[in-house]
Amino acid sequence: MNKSKRVLALGMALCVLLQTSLIAGSTDNKSVVKAKAAVENGAPDDWRLLAKQAKVLLRKKKDLGTAKEWIEKSIAIKKDVSNLELMGDYYALNDLPTQAMDYYSQCSKLLVNENPQADISLYQKKIWALKY
Repeated sequence: MNKSKRVLALGMALCVLLQTSLIAGSTDNKSVVKAKAAVENGAPDDWRLLAKQAKVLLRKKKDLGTAKEWIEKSIAIKKDVSNLELMGDYYALNDLPTQAMDYYSQCSKLLVNENPQADISLYQKKIWALKY
């Protein structure tokens, strides 16, 4: 009798665990669907929208190929620190440190070109984390 109670309890625990992971997965999928809809319905030259929705995909670690595509389009429209950093984050997430460091360096250079007193410590930290 004791053994059957344990098996039943284990079965119920597995059901709860499975249900929880399915709910979390569906939330991630909803975010991806919303991001894709936003890009499809947005203006084709809205580089900020592309970058913002790519950031959602990177954060969720979902559909990274689409995220990269959107970041590339965003950069092609307007090269900005935010989309360059996202591309660095994409490469860092995909274990490509050399490419990530290149984009973080571009961020630093762009900031310093705009303002020689700009704080580039965030990008230095990201580069440092990739090296060590």
